[in-house]
Amino acid sequence: MDQKFKLVAPRARLTEDYSNPIEDILFGSGWDRGIGIKSSYTAERLVDLLAVPVVHKDDRKPASVEPRNTPQNYCSHNQDQSRDLLVAEAIKHEASVKILKSNPLKEANQGDQTGRFRSAALSNLPTELLLVIMGYIEDIEDIVSLALVNERLCSIAQGELQSYFPQYFAPWANENIACVGDYSAEHDFPPGLFSDAELEALQHEEIAIFIEEEAEWKIGSPNRLGDFTYPGVSHIQERPMEILSSKTWPLRDCLGSVSDSSPNPLIKSCDIYRDYFPRDQPWVLRNPTTKEFVRAEAIALKPEFIKGPHIVGLGFGEVLLSRISWTSAALDIEDTADIGRGIWAGHRFDITTLTRHERKTTGDAEWTDVSDEVVTEIAIIWESYFGADWRETLCRVFETQM
Repeated sequence: MDQKFKLVAPRARLTEDYSNPIEDILFGSGWDRGIGIKSSYTAERLVDLLAVPVVHKDDRKPASVEPRNTPQNYCSHNQDQSRDLLVAEAIKHEASVKILKSNPLKEANQGDQTGRFRSAALSNLPTELLLVIMGYIEDIEDIVSLALVNERLCSIAQGELQSYFPQYFAPWANENIACVGDYSAEHDFPPGLFSDAELEALQHEEIAIFIEEEAEWKIGSPNRLGDFTYPGVSHIQERPMEILSSKTWPLRDCLGSVSDSSPNPLIKSCDIYRDYFPRDQPWVLRNPTTKEFVRAEAIALKPEFIKGPHIVGLGFGEVLLSRISWTSAALDIEDTADIGRGIWAGHRFDITTLTRHERKTTGDAEWTDVSDEVVTEIAIIWESYFGADWRETLCRVFETQM
């Protein structure tokens, strides 16, 4: 039975645009074709969807400054009306005209006879107001252009850039997710995924559904988990790293053209993965639904395979896929651990640092470390597929890919 699986967040109505056989989903590709083992692409993608970035205290805006695109709320700390007017005038004068975007260096060097910059008035505003002004500017490239005016604005804009990128990470953190097979039966949902009221509401939806047995599309309600992978029901999840690449490379091009002799300090703000997913901190996979977590060092084949939330060969993604897969039919592999009826299917997850987990769960004794349980389960599954020496085999293969 040629069954393929696809990631889905049914309550959020999000899904992926590709599917793979269970062997590739769990174990990667290439093993049976004699070309070496490649990490599971689905597992890597799942980590990107769930890994929450680290944002250091010195990267955060002051509490009095609201996020971009919410200017109507910026007076949350009772700033008086005169400050409101001052900020509005500064924005109207400096931001609405695409600040320095056409030629930032030329503009920055065009001063009057006293040598002062045209933007001196803006540069001399208090830092708090400059942060508010930057918060009003929707185009991040305009922030970069503004930063090129002088050293002070450059310093302030660095924090703005560092607080801008994290919004694109972990789009599925704390969403109910599963990896659903092609052959999911009607009304066969993971336990607790939908309430009775939600199931009733689903029966009143009308979508175009492909009927496998009849090989044609029909109008019906989404009463199978697999129905939530259809375009009429769910949206395709954009890939976080591709979104970020499209946004950072134009910024790098702009910054790189400023100086050939030394890199602009703003370029460091674009090195997003290194800064937000540090490798010198321990990471954990968390299941808030059951209040359980798994430690990276417990499941990694070798300590040196741990690269922040990503773990070479066998990591958080593989652990999740072995526990969130859901199908109503038999699998194409020996299902020694009932993978097709995953005990975590439909649950919520995130991947975060152990430090953040401990800080946010201080005094909460209900959280349980299930790392040992997961390690035992993984050993059974991977041995059934790769053989008794599965660990040594994988270590040997992935060491050559490091």
